[in-house]
Amino acid sequence: MSQVARMSEKAADRRGRITQGYISRLESGKETNPSLMKLITLCAIYKIQPNELFVKAARKTRRSR
Repeated sequence: MSQVARMSEKAADRRGRITQGYISRLESGKETNPSLMKLITLCAIYKIQPNELFVKAARKTRRSR
């Protein structure tokens, strides 16, 4: 079991649990539109605030227009 999977086991809600495969699919674009619970879990694993993630995503979206 990957470190990410072990850390996501601590998610308060089962919907927030994440596997390394899920992260790989997100990175490759095969998986899109993750749930809020998964985003919160990812932020906790990587020790960033959720608002940082949303700000970066908004900037990326604006650049692509």
